[in-house]
Amino acid sequence: MMVQSRDFKRIDKYLYEVPQSFREDMRVPARFYADPELMEGALGDKSLEQLVNTATLPGVVKHALAMPDIHQGYGFPIGGVVATELPDGVISPGGVGYDINCGVRLLATHLQQEEIAPHLDELASTLYANCPSGVGKGGNIRLKTGELERLVEDGASWALARGFATQSDLERTEERGCLKGADASKVSQRAKDRGKSQVGTLGAGNHFIEVDVVTEVFDDEAAGRLGLSPGQVAVQIHEAGRDNFAAGVDGAGSGHPGQVTDTGDAIAVDRQIRLNRFGAGTVYDRAARNNEIVRHGQFLPRLPFHWPNLAKRPLQNQI
Repeated sequence: MMVQSRDFKRIDKYLYEVPQSFREDMRVPARFYADPELMEGALGDKSLEQLVNTATLPGVVKHALAMPDIHQGYGFPIGGVVATELPDGVISPGGVGYDINCGVRLLATHLQQEEIAPHLDELASTLYANCPSGVGKGGNIRLKTGELERLVEDGASWALARGFATQSDLERTEERGCLKGADASKVSQRAKDRGKSQVGTLGAGNHFIEVDVVTEVFDDEAAGRLGLSPGQVAVQIHEAGRDNFAAGVDGAGSGHPGQVTDTGDAIAVDRQIRLNRFGAGTVYDRAARNNEIVRHGQFLPRLPFHWPNLAKRPLQNQI
């Protein structure tokens, strides 16, 4: 059932809700954040329908939620967030798609908008030249024999040992960037061969490195904890474990991603991945490590002008 503008109500300036009464199988309401432009995009694909589907999951609590980056995914919408509880709740690493541990990292700076304004063209060119992106794009980091196995099992700890992360980065990363029990032997050799050259790359699709300016603060307390204030420059990095690596986990990725558009299909994919949870852990670790490398190895050393104390600013993960 397609969701139309008449089917939801406005809760706040940028918050809307599809009520639980919209569809009889919904267990909770479905909420999403949008402005008029984002709303147009959400109504133009199946993302709101997918959000309603997530509101039918067993064990779901309070409401299904979608962040402002909402757009059509493989099961959940991209940007979809759902909390579940025992005894019926589910954990779904394959809910949105195959980019396990896909997330956005926020890097705060000491710079103001007017300081970087004269350098925007040079900055964009430098980012493009030093942050490899695109389908199958190789990176600048070369791994020694056997190092890929250590990388996928140790996650962000490997990045720390190689100088691509700091101890504080690990402290601010979920599970310190490494899931216990990850087993590189559960990843196919084909996936390893394809992923080895992509260490420290951004990926394709909706992945990005974005230089932003804080224009408005909605929660003073939260902004204070993150060190953010109006007019401040911040950097967002969105990358993930890369699809071809996740699809190489034994027992995962055997379906047809283009056809996975509803929650039932997403749960089926999730069951395939959970058949080999230690293999899925290697993909999580690889994604956590790759985000560290993109930040330290590709971005910071090559900026076209001086960003004072940039490497010392705290990082925050948004999964």
